[in-house]
Amino acid sequence: MKICKTNKVATHTSVASSFGLFDIEKGEFMYDKLALLGIDKSFLPGVTADSVIIGKCREIPVSVPLGDNQASFLGSVNNNQDSILVNIGTGSQISAVSEGFEPTSDIEIRPFIEGKYLACGSALCGGFAYSMVETFFRNYMVSAGMQDVTQYKIINQLALDAYENGEKGLDVDVSFFGKRSDPSKRGSIKMIDRENFTPSALVLGVLRGMCNELYELYEGFEEKKMFLPQLLMSAEAAKAAFEVIKSHMAGSGNTAKRGPIVIATVHGDIHDIGKNIVKLLLENYGFDVIDLGKDVPTKAVVDAVVSHHAPLVGLSALMTTTVPAMEETVRRLKALPSPPAVVVGGAVVSPG
Repeated sequence: MKICKTNKVATHTSVASSFGLFDIEKGEFMYDKLALLGIDKSFLPGVTADSVIIGKCREIPVSVPLGDNQASFLGSVNNNQDSILVNIGTGSQISAVSEGFEPTSDIEIRPFIEGKYLACGSALCGGFAYSMVETFFRNYMVSAGMQDVTQYKIINQLALDAYENGEKGLDVDVSFFGKRSDPSKRGSIKMIDRENFTPSALVLGVLRGMCNELYELYEGFEEKKMFLPQLLMSAEAAKAAFEVIKSHMAGSGNTAKRGPIVIATVHGDIHDIGKNIVKLLLENYGFDVIDLGKDVPTKAVVDAVVSHHAPLVGLSALMTTTVPAMEETVRRLKALPSPPAVVVGGAVVSPG
């Protein structure tokens, strides 16, 4: 405001989400909850998901502020869609662009730009573990009657020598402050023997432990289907492949029309590869498929079933957060005077 000399208070969703009581999916504050707490919403800034220009400073356009993690990502990587950012300071974190919204106990989802999210895995200890090692050696020096001076130069050299000499190092778990999913967890030092119980092995082991902690968070991106750019690129390739397959299959199936069948990816979910495969096979066997697309509201599904007199509905979902939307859609369909048969599919309804 001071920079632009304006009374307009505005911020980006990436900043507003850090205030608390903010619905990340909707991109707005939880005004109903704030009202219960007696908080006047007029005290809150205006919120936008776009990079809006709010004024000028010496004729230079000034945009709404971005969150520090989001700004760091944008300023550090060459390609938002094909990059992973690692930050190590007092703590440490790993970030990647995500199309989907599915937080876990260890992975946080933050608003980003252009309607996307930033999946972020943060270690509670991170770089502070290396500071603990430096403090350990410094305390020894003081106890030995030596000067209280920084030991970073020495431990850096110890780690480098150990790495270049091929030392195995110690197996160090640096969860000294616990984990987000398990605050009671503590770190450990394992695989100690008479050959590696050395200062250099300890320093190298802590550094490797810091790396391993971030790599485990990265693996969590894939295991929890955090929709990294590589997966998105695969999805686009699959869609192109469907068109090629469809052209080859045209006329090879049953030409007698059957159906109709309404299919859709439920509200809140943008994943449609499985749905598209089912559609392709059904059409090849002569079914009249009414494909409503992805992120389809419940009402749109019900309206399509009624207008087309569809006896069968197929619903798809990948994200666990969209299970309630699937349940509501099925409930509304079953409440119709002539309820259709409903088939559900997707990772969230599949065993394992």
